[in-house]
Amino acid sequence: MTSLGRLIFLLVAIQVVYGCTASLDSESFESEVSNSNFIATPAMINTPDSDSTPELFRGSITSIVSADIFNRDIHQSISETLVSRGPGISYSRLLKLKTGPEVQQPGLILECDLCKSWEIIDPLTYRFQLREDVTWHNIQPFKSRPLVADDLVYSYGRQRTDGWPNGSILWAMDEVKADGNLTLQFDLKHPDVDFLFAVADGHSKIVSRDVIETYGGLNNSPVVGTGPWVWLKTEMGVGSDFEANTNYFNPELPHLEHLSFRVIQDPETQLAAFVTGAVDIYDVPQGSWDKFTSQSSKYTTLFTKQGGKGLVLTLNSSKPPFNDPEVRRLLFRALEPWKYLESQWNGYGSVNLGIPMMDVAWLLESTEMEPFFELNNRDSSIVFSPINFDVLVADYGDVYIDMSEAIAHDLNQSGLNSRITVLNPEQYAEKVWGRKDFQAFLGPLPITYGPNNYLFANLHSDGRWNIIGHSDAKLDQLIELQNGIKGTYERGLIFKDIQLHLLDKAYMVGIGANGNLWAFQSRVQGFYPTGYLSEYGFWMHIRVDS
Repeated sequence: MTSLGRLIFLLVAIQVVYGCTASLDSESFESEVSNSNFIATPAMINTPDSDSTPELFRGSITSIVSADIFNRDIHQSISETLVSRGPGISYSRLLKLKTGPEVQQPGLILECDLCKSWEIIDPLTYRFQLREDVTWHNIQPFKSRPLVADDLVYSYGRQRTDGWPNGSILWAMDEVKADGNLTLQFDLKHPDVDFLFAVADGHSKIVSRDVIETYGGLNNSPVVGTGPWVWLKTEMGVGSDFEANTNYFNPELPHLEHLSFRVIQDPETQLAAFVTGAVDIYDVPQGSWDKFTSQSSKYTTLFTKQGGKGLVLTLNSSKPPFNDPEVRRLLFRALEPWKYLESQWNGYGSVNLGIPMMDVAWLLESTEMEPFFELNNRDSSIVFSPINFDVLVADYGDVYIDMSEAIAHDLNQSGLNSRITVLNPEQYAEKVWGRKDFQAFLGPLPITYGPNNYLFANLHSDGRWNIIGHSDAKLDQLIELQNGIKGTYERGLIFKDIQLHLLDKAYMVGIGANGNLWAFQSRVQGFYPTGYLSEYGFWMHIRVDS
C-alpha cells in the first residue's frame, strides 16, 4: 500500500459507521458484564492541589468507546476516540463549538475557549486576546504554571510538522506569533473565510512544550493540558479515566467529579453494559438503532446530526458512462433517497449534499431537491436504456452494504445495470481516493474541518480530493465567491446555489447525513453532544441527578 493510501485510509477511518446488529439475551449479557472491568481504578499520576473536592463537582459518569487508543499524541493521530472520548479531552484549544439545547444542529457556532476575544483585522490577519487565568495541570513531575501565547505558538508549529496528518488543518496559515504573553496573531497565506474552524477543530489542541521536551513526545507521557479534565490514566483494553480540574479557568465547570470511558468493542456487550447500568451513556451502533429504540423506551435518547459526514453516492464525471451529464441525470431519476432514509436510517438524518453548514438555513429543503429525482412525477412503468456500470462500496458496516443493495435494486429495476463491488477500507481508500479508479462509489468523503475547506478540497476543480473528476468553471466560481463573503445570510444563498448546481449536474447526493443516536440513563442531565469538528466540550456540562 502506498504512503498516500495509508494516509487516506487513516483519514477515512474516523468516519466509520458501525452497522452491526445485536440480539438481546439478558442472562448471557449480565454474565459478560459482571465479568468485565467497568470500574475505574484509583489515580496513578495526578497530584491534586487540595485534599477536598468542591461541592460543585458531584458524581461520576461512564461511557463506551469502541476502539483502543494506540497513540496518545494528539497531533500525530486522527483517532476520534483519542480526540473526543479519550486523553484529548484534557486539552484546550483557542476556540470551540458552542453546545447546548439552544444550538440547532448541524449549525456551527464558535465561541472562545482559551481566548477572551478575537479580531479579523483583514482577510489575512487574525488576532486573539488570551485569557489571563489559564494554568497547566499540576501532574507529576510537572508543576502548574500560567499559559502564555508562546505556548500556542509552539503547539501550532508542532502540529504543522511535515507529514503529520493534522497539520493540513492549518493549511491556510503562514505564520503564528506572540505579542507579549496574552496576544496571538495569525498571518495567512491566502484568505480562508473558515480559518476560525481550523483553530476550533478538536485536533488543534494546545500541548505542553515541557512534557515534550521531558519525554521526547506525547505517546508515552503524562497527559498535561489546560482543559476541564485532569487525566488519570489510559489502559489498552480498558479505557481512560479523568477527574475534574478544580483549577479550571471557568470555576462553574465541569459538573462531574469523575469521567470514564470504557473500551467495549462487541455491540452485544455494549448493549448489555448499558441495560445493566454498568455504563451511563451509550452511542448506539447504527445497525442497532431499530432494535434499541424498540426495547429501551425507559431510557432517554437523543439524535445528533453531523454535517459533512455520511453516505455519499458520487459519480465520476471523467469516466464513461458518467462523463455524459444526461446519463448521470438518468441515474438520479431512478433513485428515491427519502425512501432509503426511512428504510435504512430509521427515519433519522437527512438527504443533502454532504456539505458541512454553519447554519441549518443553508440546507436545501426537500421540496427543492425532489424535482431532481422526479419523486412527484414518477412513472413506475418507465424503463431506462441499459447502462452497465460498477458501484464501489466502502465496507464500513452493514449500513453501507444495506444501502448499496437498496440503491442497486432501484437502479436495476429501472434497467440500469449496476454491479456492486464491496471493498474493505484500505482497498476503498486506495482505489477511490488514491487512484480515482471508479465509475461510481457509495462511501464517506475525505474529512475536512469546515465548509470552506470541504468545498475547496472536495468540489473545486483544482481540489486535492476532486474525486468527481470534473472541470466545472461555474462551480469553481461559486466556491471562490463564497470564500469572500462574511455575512451568514449572503453566504448561505451561495451555498444553496452550489447545492442546486451539484444536483443539476447530478454529480453526487448524500443519502443520509451522519449522526449519532445517544442513549443515557435517567440520572444523566445536561448532555447535548455534537460530533462535528471532533467537538468534546459537552462532557463538562453533564450533571448527574443523585
